[in-house]
Amino acid sequence: MAQQEESIKYVIKYERTQGRKPIDVSKKLIGYDVKSGNRYIEVKSRPGSKIQPFVTLHNALLRKLGRSLAYYYIYLVYDMKKNPKLVIIPPEIVFKNLETKVSLLVRRKVYNKIKPITLGKADYCKIA
Repeated sequence: MAQQEESIKYVIKYERTQGRKPIDVSKKLIGYDVKSGNRYIEVKSRPGSKIQPFVTLHNALLRKLGRSLAYYYIYLVYDMKKNPKLVIIPPEIVFKNLETKVSLLVRRKVYNKIKPITLGKADYCKIA
């Protein structure tokens, strides 16, 4: 079983101990992995015994969750190989401590209609 799947199962088990009814939604690609009561939980996992130094969130998350962002939790599961540990980051901590990393990209749909240039073998050899 993959590490992320194991971590999700660990989180689901924990959520049940808290009296909630968690559902694994990780395959739906909706911005979080587990829906548990009013919690939208993103599960981040590490096999090693050290907690990750930072967590990356995608820009699309804000659009996908909308008002539900107030219920967005990050559950860090680490030391999965030996003695799993869980750190829960509540929404008020998540969103008060966001740092912006700007990435710029050009999507394929923009350049998809541009005709590719094909060099003949002789032309290619001249360039090299």
